[in-house]
Amino acid sequence: MIQAIKLNTSETSLKGKYSVVDTDIVIIHCDATNGAFTVYLPDSGDNRFIMFLFIKTDSSSNVVTIATVNNQTLNGHQYFSSNSLLEKQYVGKWYLPNSDKTGWLKITEV
Repeated sequence: MIQAIKLNTSETSLKGKYSVVDTDIVIIHCDATNGAFTVYLPDSGDNRFIMFLFIKTDSSSNVVTIATVNNQTLNGHQYFSSNSLLEKQYVGKWYLPNSDKTGWLKITEV
């Protein structure tokens, strides 16, 4: 099942915005027109068969940062890196839980 949600500067939480179904894909449209913001990936242990695609939908220079919760990693790092930033319009990044459920992997950029 594919689900789509929209986030912006005033509403940045993924909590309660999607339902987890095995082998789900959730597409998140991020509008940073009114300012930069951070979106937190949910706990990877609770989302074993889900993939997230984050897409920046505006042309502003404001950055959307993808972050983790519970000290989980993103591509093996606990700190922000280029793997966690959406800076250009219509550039998207795919994330899925790593195999040991301790963090997330950015698998590709589109």
